[in-house]
Amino acid sequence: MKHCKEYTTILLTVVVGILFQACSGLDHSLNPEQSLKVGIDKLDANQFSQADFYFAKVTKDEDFRSEGFHYLAKSKIKQKKYHEAIQLIENYIADDGGFDAKARLDVAQAYFFTNNYDKALAHLKVAQKLKPKDEKVLVLQATVLMAQNRYEDASRILKTAKNINDKNLDIFYKLAQIEFQFGDYNKASFYAYKCVSGNNTIKANAYGLLSKISMKVRDYKGAYKMAVLAYEQTSNTDLLVIQAESLSKMGRNNEAREIFKQLSQTFPDNLDYSYQLALYHIDHQEFLEAKTVLKKILAKNSDYDKAHEQMINIFNQIDDINGAGKYLKNLYSKSPEKSWVALAYAKILDQAGET
Repeated sequence: MKHCKEYTTILLTVVVGILFQACSGLDHSLNPEQSLKVGIDKLDANQFSQADFYFAKVTKDEDFRSEGFHYLAKSKIKQKKYHEAIQLIENYIADDGGFDAKARLDVAQAYFFTNNYDKALAHLKVAQKLKPKDEKVLVLQATVLMAQNRYEDASRILKTAKNINDKNLDIFYKLAQIEFQFGDYNKASFYAYKCVSGNNTIKANAYGLLSKISMKVRDYKGAYKMAVLAYEQTSNTDLLVIQAESLSKMGRNNEAREIFKQLSQTFPDNLDYSYQLALYHIDHQEFLEAKTVLKKILAKNSDYDKAHEQMINIFNQIDDINGAGKYLKNLYSKSPEKSWVALAYAKILDQAGET
């Protein structure tokens, strides 16, 4: 164990040394507190290599060591260099003895972004023992559980976090997401509306969720309004889909059609947007237009099953059993391993009185 710890210390020193030497032209005269402040400013400006230089410098001071590694991890995570963050903080934890709750939180976040939920939860469990009243630990723990569809466990943890800090709007937003999953739209709306006073990100997320809730309860005017408000805060094009869907439900078909066309033309590689345009055409019985869009989708990805399903749906809507049968026969010959294709083909043969 002693040799293992010595090796980890040497490895950690080497990693930090590489970061420290990478920007030899920067200011070496600053004290640790000044270096930390400058590093944070560089990180906020997305000047990552310079930020990492100053954070690496801070790690060499015993009093600021923990903060230095914390911000180095934040920098790596912001750059989406999750495995680098994991290696850095795991080595620091091993060298430090494992009693730094903030380091546990940092490495858990990096593990979360790599979809390694078990390791994330393991570190969060230790962090919670070290700092049982830290709502940040609880919120990340709930986030990981939500990713595993463990919504009841996540809800219980978030309510504990809310009792610790009822000003943390991220807690209310995640509770709103959970209630949405449970289908309790009144509670989901209650929690989401608490978030609209937050920063641009939380506000956009809240408006976006409220637009989905409004669609579920068939408040299409409200859905459109919320989707517009959300889109003003962010450029998430999925909000345009909600705008178009709500416009269509309100009978404003030309506006809806234009949004769907714009999305499919602007993002031709995003087949989901083209698929949404096809669904719009089908809903309005514009079957020729729908088939044209679906064929373009399948030309790009012949395994886009939803497009195949809608092609069959069109044949069924126009009572063309022969057309559906020929389409499914061809599809079955190419993909006999797909169970939905086999079932649909068997069903159409039964309708046609064939075996």
